[in-house]
Amino acid sequence: MAQQPDLPGPTTSYSDPFYDRLEVLAQRITKRLWLIVLALVVIIVVAVATHASTRDTPIAASASQFLNAATTRMEAEQSREPGQRTAKLQEATKAFAAVGADETVTPYYRARALLELAQLQLDRSALSEAKTSVEQARTLAAKATDPDLDLAVGLSEAAVLFQNGEFAAAEKSYLSVEQVAGATYPDRQIAATLGAAESMVAQQRVDEAIAKLETLINRSDSNATMLLNLAKSQYWALKRRQAAGTATPTPTAPVVPGAADASAAPAAEQPAAVAAPTVVAPAVTAPPVAPAAPPVAVPVTGPEGK
Repeated sequence: MAQQPDLPGPTTSYSDPFYDRLEVLAQRITKRLWLIVLALVVIIVVAVATHASTRDTPIAASASQFLNAATTRMEAEQSREPGQRTAKLQEATKAFAAVGADETVTPYYRARALLELAQLQLDRSALSEAKTSVEQARTLAAKATDPDLDLAVGLSEAAVLFQNGEFAAAEKSYLSVEQVAGATYPDRQIAATLGAAESMVAQQRVDEAIAKLETLINRSDSNATMLLNLAKSQYWALKRRQAAGTATPTPTAPVVPGAADASAAPAAEQPAAVAAPTVVAPAVTAPPVAPAAPPVAVPVTGPEGK
């Protein structure tokens, strides 16, 4: 039987130039189907091999350990049962400490783990332990050479000073971070501005704090929405306090404002799914309300989300 020609004419009674070309193309693909199948097999094998080699890199292994600890902390924050929450927080503390002490983990993720550990220690007022953790994070951050991580360490150092009652030193540290962050790292800059304003309030300089927060009122940075909302709430609370002439309350311990203010890690260090490092900023204290003014709810949330 004679072999069918490679470019036959249309095989149906319906003739249209466009469909005739499609039919010819389909016949060519059918004749060379084995080549297409072979190409797909090669692509799949290469993809699997590449994924396996990437998964076994030190950066991927470090990110995995950090994420496991961060997941435990998130589970603790979502737990409504006090006993279970306490147990999960203790587990997260141990997990972050283990990552920070593991020399097989990259300096970047060790520093991030120590910053998370410092925040957990601040939450239970373990100031000396938090200070040590931040100092260790500073040493590791110098090896990681990541500007955003350096700013996160600076915010944590300021938070330790703030909670220790060293408000003037905390203000100086926050202002330093604010200046270095500039427009390049808006989330870090906004967190530092908030911290500096809260430090001013703690030193009975409410007018200066209002002027500092006023620079954030008209900003609309998409990656720092929560921080901006926090700044606006604090600004108007201070304005009402100023109008009522009420006294400044005792400042409270710093808290983590959330992951919305976290920025990404460098491309060489961070897979897309890795959460960014914590920004430590001071808590917003709800002011005494004047008799004529309605109560004001100031949102203070825990962590989010390099």
